[in-house]
Order: sequence, then C-alpha cells, then structure tokens
Amino acid sequence: MQESSLKIVAQELRDGMSKVLRAELRLIRLEIKETGGQVLRLSLLLGLFIGIVVLGCIPFIAFMVVGLAQILGHNYWLSSLIISAAMIIFGGVSAGLVFFLMKNIDLTFPDTRETLSDEVGAIDQKIKEISKASHPSEANGASEEIRRAA
Repeated sequence: MQESSLKIVAQELRDGMSKVLRAELRLIRLEIKETGGQVLRLSLLLGLFIGIVVLGCIPFIAFMVVGLAQILGHNYWLSSLIISAAMIIFGGVSAGLVFFLMKNIDLTFPDTRETLSDEVGAIDQKIKEISKASHPSEANGASEEIRRAA
C-alpha cells in the first residue's frame, strides 16, 4: 500500500519537474527574445547615429575649417587639426555613452533564475515531506524510488 503511494508521489514529482522545465524553457525563450531585441535596437540606433554624424559632419567640417582658418590667419592645417580633434572627442563620448547603455543590459535572465529557484525549493520541500512521512528505514527506499521515476 505504502509502496504504491510512493510510486504515485514519485510520478507527481516527475510530472511536476517536467512541467517546471517546460515553463522555464518558455521563459528563457521569452527573455532571450526580449533581451536580444533590446541589444538589436540599441545597435541599430548606434549605427544610425554614427551614420548621421558622419554624413552631417562632412560639409560642416569644411565650413568650420574655412571659417576658423580665416580667424587664424589662413592657417588651414591648424584649423583642420582643431576641428578634427573636436569631432573625434564628440563622437567618442557619444559612442561611449551608447556602449555604456548596451553594457548595462541585464543578460542573466533574472526571472528564469528566480522561478527555477522557487520550483526547485518546492520540489525539495515535497521530497522532505515524503521522507518525514515514511519510516526512517523506508526513507532511503523512497529516495531511490523518486530518483528512478525521475
């Protein structure tokens, strides 16, 4: 009688673990899709902004070089150097900020880890209840039965 109840409990644990694993796989897929979407969106934005900066800066750089050269006594080389340095600093800082945003995306799947931890705790609690319910000499047999069923 008790052996059949242990088989039923072991079957319930196996079914429960199977359901938990399927649910966790669905959650992992969802988190990967969500996280991947964020990374893709930020990468596309980064590429777009870099492209706009490059295209917009070409004529503006020419304007600034000529204008600054007029102020510096027709020193076009010095004007070009100053403008180039300013553009490199601006572009580097902007790209660094976007990279910082991308680096701070949480890729550790916190929801999956939390729910999996909760489910493992519930299964562990169920196994402890089974062990307490059976006699100490039968606890080892119950553990073995549960392992075989899983």
